[in-house]
Order: sequence, then structure tokens, then C-alpha cells
Amino acid sequence: MKNLPLAVVMIVLAVGTLIEGKYSDRWGRKSSAKLDAFTERLNQVPMEVGDWIGQEDQIDLKDFQASNCTGCVSRTYTNREGQQVNVYLVSGSARHVTIHTPDWCYVGAGFVMEHEPQQYTLEDVPDVISAPEFLTTRFLKEETLQTHRLRIFWSFSDDGKWIGPRMPKPAFAGRSAMYKIYLITKLDGTMSMEVDDINWNDWSITLKPTAKRSNRIVFFDQEAATILSRWLAVREERNRNGIKALWISTIGRPATEKTVIYMISKAGIALGVHNPKSSKLEEHFSAHCCRHWFTTHLRRSGMPREFIQELRGDVRKEAIDIYDHIDREELRRSYLSHIPKLGIA
Repeated sequence: MKNLPLAVVMIVLAVGTLIEGKYSDRWGRKSSAKLDAFTERLNQVPMEVGDWIGQEDQIDLKDFQASNCTGCVSRTYTNREGQQVNVYLVSGSARHVTIHTPDWCYVGAGFVMEHEPQQYTLEDVPDVISAPEFLTTRFLKEETLQTHRLRIFWSFSDDGKWIGPRMPKPAFAGRSAMYKIYLITKLDGTMSMEVDDINWNDWSITLKPTAKRSNRIVFFDQEAATILSRWLAVREERNRNGIKALWISTIGRPATEKTVIYMISKAGIALGVHNPKSSKLEEHFSAHCCRHWFTTHLRRSGMPREFIQELRGDVRKEAIDIYDHIDREELRRSYLSHIPKLGIA
């Protein structure tokens, strides 16, 4: 279950037990009573499952009301290791629940599917009517200031069985009450970094594997090493629970993407390089701007283009790249000799 956290499966099961009452007629014979019961029981979806802690996400009420669904749970669950999964669970009639699926609405929002949705079944899950089945694929959206890459699982249920039909509308036609769930994970190696990923012998960090990134090794110089050492001392004081995540919050929990965005924005405002109220792109600063700075200044300092591509994790696609092998030590020395010194440590 490496792609789908077990705790999230438990959340699914917790909701699944709510709808088995259809067969015993506990919800009554009227469709409206059944739908009301489905919607009401969403309030009992747990905020904590094992070491996963949920946090309510803000939803667009206008968009939700336009969907004609009757209830919604939208949360981000985070565990001690800093792993996160967004849970979006709605109730409604089949007519309204089945018409919007990620392969339609996310593509409509500017994302590109990396491949067609595939069925994914969780085997050996205890205390379920049948093995939960999902559809899943990865979505990519490139923007000027950042890149979004998501893996989404989605499934439907009206009787305690979770299934992921490729054509949900005809599969559930006429059902008066049902659920739809999205399980969303962000494919980002930065937020998942752990202290053990740091190699102090050659000043490098090994990122978590992703399907898009070819090179997982990033280097840092003396300035970064000094600042990183200072951070580890602060982190040690905050880390009361012995978590492995490199970036943690002031209360000792793994830092979320929202926390990082807030801290970068706060620093950018203090330095006068970020104006959150401005409509001009050049007056905004984000983590993605650092990627632009990194690439531009390495090129200006004379680093070979193929070395920059290797450090960025880009796939080198020209024919000569097949035969040109870049040694790790060669790459490290080139980075240290070309990265600009900021004079901040």
C-alpha cells in the first residue's frame, strides 16, 4: 500500500460501514431519508486515525453548492513522518455525485493526466465486504511560479462496497444516495525529506524518488551547510516526538506545504521582493522562484548546460547524452565552484 496510506483506507472503511444499512432498511424507505442519513453521518468521519491527524481544508462554497451534492468532508491528514494525504468525501444522489471525476475536473482546471486512469485494488484489507477498488492516475500542472504534481485515487459506494468503474454514471444510475471519495497525495520530494537523507561527507541530500525526476542528488555549499546546521539545532529543541522529517513546525509536527508557503511569503515581504496584493507577476516571490535563480545563476557563472540539467533532475534527451556520463564527484565539484556566494553565513 505504498501509494495509499493504510490510515486513509481506515477512513474509507469508517464511512463504508455507514452505508451498509441500506440492506437492513435502517434509513427508511424514502430516498430523501436515506440521503439525509448518508449526509448526516459524514460528521462522524474521524479527525484522528492512528498517528494521522486531520485538518479541515477550506472549500469553495459556491462551487460546492453548484455541484448539488448534499454533504462534504475536505481534510488534510498528516502523520508523524510528515506524509500527507488530502481526503475529499461527498454525499449525494448518483445523478450529481458521478458527473464530476478527476479525469474531467482536474483536466478542466489546467492539469494534464500523465497516463489514463488505472484500476487499483487494495488486497487483504480486514473487515470489509470486498476489497476496495479505486481508479488512479497522476496529474501535472506547470505554472510560472510552481509545478503541481498529484496522484489521485477515487472511488464510489452506495452499499458498503467501494468500486472504481471507468464509467460511474451508468454504473450507479438511479441510486438515491451514495458517496464519492478522492484521496490526493502531492508528489513532491522536498516536503518528504528526512534528516537521514543528508550526507555530511560530501554535502549532499538524497531526495525521495519521483517518476519525473532523473537525478535525486542535490548538493549544498559552505553557506548552506552553516544555515542547515543552525536549523538542525533549532529542530532538535522542537522535536519532542522523535520524528524523522527534516522540516518541522514550531509545535514539533512535520511542516506542511502551507507552512512553507507562508514562511517564504513572510520572508519575501520583509525583504521587499514579494507583494501578495499585487497583480504583477514580477512582484511575487515563491519557492519556485529559487529554481529560476538556481538555473540562471549557474548558467551565468559558466556551468555547462548538461550539468545544470543533471542538478535540476531534468532528463537529457539529445543523442549525445546517452554516451555522456556525468560522474557524481565531477558534478559536486562543478556545483561548488559555480554556485554564487550570498554572504549570509
